[in-house]
Amino acid sequence: MFYNDAFHIRWHAVQGGRVIAGRCKFSPAWPDIVAENIGDVKQIKVIGYFLHHGGQCIKKSVSFLTPQNFGELAKCVKYLPEYNDLTCKIASYWLKNFPGVSHVLLCDTAFFTRLPYSALNYAIPHHLRRQNIRRYGRFGLGHHWITKQMQAHVDVLRAKVISVYLGDHTNISALNGKRPMATSFGFTPVEGMLSLTGSGSIDPTIVFYLHATGMSFKEITKLLSQKSGFAALMEKKTSLAAVLNTGKSEKIMAARDFYCYNAAKLIAGFIAVLGGIDAVFFFAEKPDEFGGVIPDICRRFAFLGLNYKKNGDNGGNILNLTEKSSPVKAFCLRYSKWEVMEGNIVELLKT
Repeated sequence: MFYNDAFHIRWHAVQGGRVIAGRCKFSPAWPDIVAENIGDVKQIKVIGYFLHHGGQCIKKSVSFLTPQNFGELAKCVKYLPEYNDLTCKIASYWLKNFPGVSHVLLCDTAFFTRLPYSALNYAIPHHLRRQNIRRYGRFGLGHHWITKQMQAHVDVLRAKVISVYLGDHTNISALNGKRPMATSFGFTPVEGMLSLTGSGSIDPTIVFYLHATGMSFKEITKLLSQKSGFAALMEKKTSLAAVLNTGKSEKIMAARDFYCYNAAKLIAGFIAVLGGIDAVFFFAEKPDEFGGVIPDICRRFAFLGLNYKKNGDNGGNILNLTEKSSPVKAFCLRYSKWEVMEGNIVELLKT
């Protein structure tokens, strides 16, 4: 399984339950580095590729990739060139050199192609919407995974669930059973919650105000995506864990309250979209880092019947966060994108 950022390739190879992980820069030597790391490449049976942005081309979260449909993947480069182009190059190499194995594409935005019209679009002229300006969301594989987890913990048919990914780019989705009804990320991840360096949702006319004061659009883009968020609130770049869990300085407390306020505002809006709520599912790679803010967010919804109480591990890294009698349930799950990718591949191979 391959995952990449703009400059590096990451991979997890699973062999008989044993995981071999690696990372390298994208260079002409990358195939040799991967082969040396995982060993006998002739033993490869299936290869998975993570696609950050499928635009309107890829509408399945998990699908087989073949030379015949590779063109659909290539069309996605325009949506997020610095990431998707690298995915295409990686997939092209393996498709050409390993034609006898199964190739699987895992798309992180496909889950949200099923959003309702009002949640999917912006109130802009139709000709602009035809130019693919719409809400795409992110972390679709994670929120899709939550739809599978909720079945074992919420005894309600078509449960109304708020799914909250906690991380450097926190994002929130509203789920009605297996269908997404709303998500906080929009055309780009700048919309929605603030992040380590991103502003989150702002009045768009601020962009033009800053431009009128002399800032270039390039500078404004950098300001909103790389110099805002917690970096702006703390007046320095810092880790999310440091902001949420350490110290009680005025800046830290204000930043934590800002985070919880915005999370609660989005969750409340999504509850209205669903017309009620049965449960909230928080999930994160390192959920312990959010132990200080999860209770704060939960307690803001006590008026709806979410009675917060931290209980023991239910097994499988699922933490129950509410009293047994609580009308609205809350859970916190440990999330591994590699395990989720592997699980999706296995499910597809069984079909």
